[in-house]
Amino acid sequence: MTAFDAPPHDAPHDLVLPADDPFLAAGGYDLADLAGHWAAAGARQPMSAEEMRGADRRAQRQGVPLELLMEQAGAAVAAAARALIEQTSRAGHGPVLVLAGAGNNGGDGSVAARYLGRAGVRCVVVLVATEERPTTRDAGRNWDRLEQEPGVSRFQAAGARDLGMLGAGVEKASIVVDALL
Repeated sequence: MTAFDAPPHDAPHDLVLPADDPFLAAGGYDLADLAGHWAAAGARQPMSAEEMRGADRRAQRQGVPLELLMEQAGAAVAAAARALIEQTSRAGHGPVLVLAGAGNNGGDGSVAARYLGRAGVRCVVVLVATEERPTTRDAGRNWDRLEQEPGVSRFQAAGARDLGMLGAGVEKASIVVDALL
C-alpha cells in the first residue's frame, strides 16, 4: 500500500475520498444527491482559508503528499461541477471554464478539469497569471498533464488584454470554476 492508497491518518476507516468514490465516478447526480452523499461532511463547521492551509500543513506533516490532497480537492470540485451542470441543464451549452491561479488552488482546478474531461465534459483551463506556468511543483505537474487530456484546452491570460478577451467570451461557458486563490 502506498501513501496514495492510504486514507488520512485520522480519517474513519469507512471514509471514501472523492477520487476513489464510485458514487462520484458514476455521475448522473444533481446537487441534492451530492448534498445527501456529503451530508456528514456538510454538517461540519466551514473552515476559513487560514484553517484550511493549517489542515493542509498538518496532513503533509503526517505524511500525506500535497499531490494527493490536490487530487482529492480536484475530484470533489469536478463532482460539484458535474452536479451543477446536471441540475441547471447546462450540458452542451459550452465548455466548463476553469480560471486557475498560479498556485495550488490552480492545481486543484487543473485536476478538476482532468476529471471533467475524462467524464466527457469539455473544459477550457485559463492560467490567470503573469507566469507562463504554475509556480508550485504539483500545480505545474497537473497543468502539464492537461496537455494529454482530450476535451481539455489550456491557455494563459497574462495581461489586461487577455483578460478582456476572456471576459467577452465567459457567457459561452456552461459554468465557471474559480480556482484562482
